[in-house]
Amino acid sequence: MKHVLLHSGWQTTNIGDVGHTPGTLRFIEQHIPEASVSVLLHDWSESVLAMLRQRFPRITFIPREGKDYRPMKEHVSAFEKADLVIQNSGMLYNRFFQPDLRLMQMCIEARKPFGLYGQSFDGFPNDQKTEVVELFNHASFIYCRDTLSLQFLRSCEVKPRRLAFGPDGCFGTDLRNEEGANELLQKLHLKAGEYLTVTLRTNSPNKGKAENILNPAHLSAELIAENDRWADQLRAVIIGWVLNTGRPVLLAPEVEKEVEMARTYLFDPLPHAIQSHVVGPETFWDLDTAASIYAKARAMVAMEPHSCILGIGAHTPSIHYYTPKHGQKAEMFADIGLHPWLLDIEEVQPDRVLDTLSKIDQDPESARQSARQAMEYVEKTTAVNMQWIRKVLGLTN
Repeated sequence: MKHVLLHSGWQTTNIGDVGHTPGTLRFIEQHIPEASVSVLLHDWSESVLAMLRQRFPRITFIPREGKDYRPMKEHVSAFEKADLVIQNSGMLYNRFFQPDLRLMQMCIEARKPFGLYGQSFDGFPNDQKTEVVELFNHASFIYCRDTLSLQFLRSCEVKPRRLAFGPDGCFGTDLRNEEGANELLQKLHLKAGEYLTVTLRTNSPNKGKAENILNPAHLSAELIAENDRWADQLRAVIIGWVLNTGRPVLLAPEVEKEVEMARTYLFDPLPHAIQSHVVGPETFWDLDTAASIYAKARAMVAMEPHSCILGIGAHTPSIHYYTPKHGQKAEMFADIGLHPWLLDIEEVQPDRVLDTLSKIDQDPESARQSARQAMEYVEKTTAVNMQWIRKVLGLTN
């Protein structure tokens, strides 16, 4: 039996980073059912681990301890028996963070095939670019979750065995918590198919995590101004939706820190007449509950991409009101045929978002069909990419 080691689970305070793991596992389960799989979880919690084990009882999950890849006997065993090592979706090698190259180096030293699955690339630290490109050239495959990343790697003359567009693994997530979602909707007095979800992204620290450029602990005047500007635009969308439709809004956090930020930046400044139509969870939610909530929404507007991914996966019309500051991963929505729902918050005023929402609201079935067609493209592209992984493993099609 062939064995795959998946390196995944970058954070538990972000449902997008949680969603990469079950999504890619679902694709592997569907297309390579005869392989055994172990998952090295970079970050984990008891609730996330329980959720993953319930959905994938045949898969071995290995929580990482500390910052090394090989302190535990289980890590060594999983690596040694792996016929292929895959680093899952995310931004592991980019201009925002100093990349950790050790796992690729270990694979090359052990002459073990490895691949990068559904990742974004938009720059490398100058002092590491040559080394990163050389390591990438040893990969059995690199799947870029957006075509801008694909163009960037080609411009760097990265030449693995296969370089191609490959959708983010989170698209494969099928986890649901219907009981938890229905309980929350009842508590918030929301009805399925009636509410808009709105997801904020702020310049603010990620609680319990080290500071980085995307989660700054100390805010400059420029960063504060960005927060204010983004919040102003999202509040305008909320107000317009309520006035135009009379329907409610759910403030939906993709990242734990945004529960508090949404109340501070979005809810509190709203006119009282609008506040009565706007609700939000008091605490952060698990991935499966959020996915069920998104599946029942009439539409979504999110600064974060993975809420949109979860929405599209459930065929819910989802507008990604993004900022280029957070990288070029947003381009993935244009790549799967949803360019009309990809709107740059730095360039596009709230009126255009409201116009797009109006079209969705007036013809929801047509909008859901657009989401359905996008997912069909994701599934078709993923099937082709998984066939190559089967070839790397030496499995017949």
